[in-house]
Amino acid sequence: MGLTRSEFYDYLVGADFGCALSISSPRALPDPYSLAWLRDHAHFQPPQSYRFLSDADPEPLRALIPAGRSSQ
Repeated sequence: MGLTRSEFYDYLVGADFGCALSISSPRALPDPYSLAWLRDHAHFQPPQSYRFLSDADPEPLRALIPAGRSSQ
């Protein structure tokens, strides 16, 4: 999320519970895709949390799925 621990805790103030994912081996895109490109090529809304890649996503994004795994 790009937050400090303190900012994360502040974000959760008033919540009954909170969840976070720790990504152990993130992979960077060789060339970043702009938000405009993503919106033009797929139904893409930046998530507050996460979303699964789908078969409807552009091939450059689906190519990020590790071999042997399928999109959700």
